[in-house]
Amino acid sequence: MQQSTREFINKIQNLRKESNFEVTDRINIKILKHEYINDAVSNFRKYICEQTLAVDLQLVDSMNNLPSKEVTIDKDVSTRIAVEKRI
Repeated sequence: MQQSTREFINKIQNLRKESNFEVTDRINIKILKHEYINDAVSNFRKYICEQTLAVDLQLVDSMNNLPSKEVTIDKDVSTRIAVEKRI
């Protein structure tokens, strides 16, 4: 498994905590595309969803004013992640 995949899971779990989600809350995730991470996210989508209780994970071209947080995945690689509770 690529390092960036583990790093994404960690960042998403931190965003869940910051958002005060319950441990069992299902979520939707949007990640801003970045050439360094697109393949890892696509290849390990199912695993990332399982580990973070995500129902949906999308790579998007823009966040369109979605509440999101900039995260550093690797040295010199940053992207934005939006996490919302699934109702």
